[in-house]
Amino acid sequence: MPFNSFPLAFALDITSNVSSVRQSLQPSLCPPVLYHSTSFRGITGIIDARALWGTCVDELEDKTEIQHGVEMIEAEIRRRRFDRKSIAGRVLRLAPEFLSERRRWTFVACFRGTLGRPTDADPAAATKCVEWERDRPYCAEFETLSAWEPRLRSGMHADQQYHRVVYDTDLQRAAIARIITATIDCSAKNCTGSLEGPWGESLAKNHARIVAQSLIDMISGFKSPAYGWEDEWRIVCRPRFTYAGSAPDLEDENFRPYIKSGSLRYVELAAHEQGPIFSAFPTRVLAFRAIHVSDPGNRLVSERQRIRSMLDTSGRSDISLQSYAR
Repeated sequence: MPFNSFPLAFALDITSNVSSVRQSLQPSLCPPVLYHSTSFRGITGIIDARALWGTCVDELEDKTEIQHGVEMIEAEIRRRRFDRKSIAGRVLRLAPEFLSERRRWTFVACFRGTLGRPTDADPAAATKCVEWERDRPYCAEFETLSAWEPRLRSGMHADQQYHRVVYDTDLQRAAIARIITATIDCSAKNCTGSLEGPWGESLAKNHARIVAQSLIDMISGFKSPAYGWEDEWRIVCRPRFTYAGSAPDLEDENFRPYIKSGSLRYVELAAHEQGPIFSAFPTRVLAFRAIHVSDPGNRLVSERQRIRSMLDTSGRSDISLQSYAR
């Protein structure tokens, strides 16, 4: 039987399944505010650029995070039995290659859902928390405004969503298994015939790219149970896909100008002024409403004065600089 496929239907089916998995991992809505912990250099950089960095997942401080998720995906694919000549078989065989590629195009900004140290952390976790906070005494308080779409954005060619970090390894494996099952089911539902010829191979690669990016989006919010005290949320940012489009590489090329290079690769996430007239280059605004400072020894007086001066110079004297006890 000649090969036939409905690529748009496949893409919509997969994204619907991924959305369902995400909602099961993130049953609660995003809180009304999130907190970004950072250093003096970090907070002054945010004020100066009016933007927050989203770091490439391959260049996070803990580089084992994303690799651990990829290894779980590859292990689940190896565990499955499927017809290697089918469209699902070809898509899943291509998945590891596309997982490696999509990591380079995926960026995250990290937040916590609560301010301060959790009271129920075990001693080991509490020690890690203290060590983390020592170098990050400043917390910028951001309004989320939406449960799914962040106010902080990179550009019109980027897709940004909130992800609550998942620390339970059983939940992580179950979520991956559900998406692999959905890939097999959606392939059978939306593709028929024998996978032959360049057109069939091109479709298999396009399907594998969509599946791989969906999996990378999800595992960008996976961490070890040892870090459960963080109560972390993330903004995941990557190229916006036109499902069933004829030029997937163009989507990456449209996103490429957003990527900045320095000591690491990052994108700038910013909020923009909302005016009555649409502008192609809207003015960036400081998106946080307060800065909380942990300074029990009153050691950061000069830094706090500098921050206050920068805020006032930016016309944002309304943004408070508050002390708090962790």
